[in-house]
Amino acid sequence: MKDGTIPDRTRDEERLLAWRDEILERETRIEAELDQPVSADFNDAVTERETHGVAERLGAIGMRELAAIDAALERIRLGIYGICRECGDPIEAARLNAMPTTTECLECASAHG
Repeated sequence: MKDGTIPDRTRDEERLLAWRDEILERETRIEAELDQPVSADFNDAVTERETHGVAERLGAIGMRELAAIDAALERIRLGIYGICRECGDPIEAARLNAMPTTTECLECASAHG
């Protein structure tokens, strides 16, 4: 390992699963909000539509997060979690701790800007 530590895949898997559950709960709340009928009052309807736009954007972000989490969980399952997709070296444990869905070591990520 570049920084002398080994990532704790079990801990990372638990964190990823908990994060996934949080996103799914948020997505359920967002969908419930979007399913609410729009107010007949014009001013309220405008505000509700703006709120729905924000909720839809949050939903899209959540879907991207879910895809990244699922990909990381698959890498754990395959035994390649924590391996840089660019150079094949181990990803620093501190980087995985901060960004558990990352696919690149700090050096390769920095090289890509």
